[in-house]
Amino acid sequence: MAQKNHYDWLLRCSGAHLTAITAKLKLDDAFLPGQNEFPATRAAEIWKLIELRGAKGLAELEKALKEIGVPPPEREKERPGKPKAVRPRRAPAVQTAPSSPPLPLPQANVGRVRTIKIFLASSEELRADRDAFDLYFRQQNDQLRKQGLYLEINRWENFLDAMSETRLQDEYNEAVRDCDIFVSLFFTKTGKYTEEEFDVARSQFEKTHKPHIYTFFKNGEIKTGSAREKDLKSLFAFKKKLAKLGHFYTEYDNVEQLKLKFRDQLDKLYS
Repeated sequence: MAQKNHYDWLLRCSGAHLTAITAKLKLDDAFLPGQNEFPATRAAEIWKLIELRGAKGLAELEKALKEIGVPPPEREKERPGKPKAVRPRRAPAVQTAPSSPPLPLPQANVGRVRTIKIFLASSEELRADRDAFDLYFRQQNDQLRKQGLYLEINRWENFLDAMSETRLQDEYNEAVRDCDIFVSLFFTKTGKYTEEEFDVARSQFEKTHKPHIYTFFKNGEIKTGSAREKDLKSLFAFKKKLAKLGHFYTEYDNVEQLKLKFRDQLDKLYS
């Protein structure tokens, strides 16, 4: 069966069907919209994860759809003497924009401003990337506010001046639980607290289906003179941990690519 038919078949699913498919295929909920989202939105995101598995993923999907009793879409029959109508193909994958235009939003959002809380975490070695990421998306807010969206970015520097009777890291963790999107950046090491924040975000997602979690690893040259074996081991151990969790991370070569890749994720979530 062609990929298009599989995708059309998936679009016939109800919310309960999609929940069952997610469980049967053991898909990572961290990459999927919550159960309160429209079924079509959930189906499109599920399809992206299935595509990553190739032919095996299509076979698994077909088996799951049959097991939960979703009827396959009817194929059009060609009428003799008349050319077969060509139906436009749905494009489940979101195409990458070649430049960096303002994020598109439905016109219906005009007049209402929705604040999206983003928690940005990384070790000190990626401060420059963190600063550039923060600045770029704050600059987008002037345009986004007119379209109904406002990005509120929190990072550990925001909490340094706060007086607290509790451990400062506890305040970070509480902010992680309260955010809509959790973004973590890694290079040569994970950092004890950054990994703790990831665990807090994942635990919160399992309870409430938020925050959405995005993990980025930077590709770059490492100076062997300054690299520490302990740090590199922590990085590889964390990647293995993500693999066991079924969490897909994203790699980036430079900060421009980081901004582009995360902007694409925002497009998928809110456009």
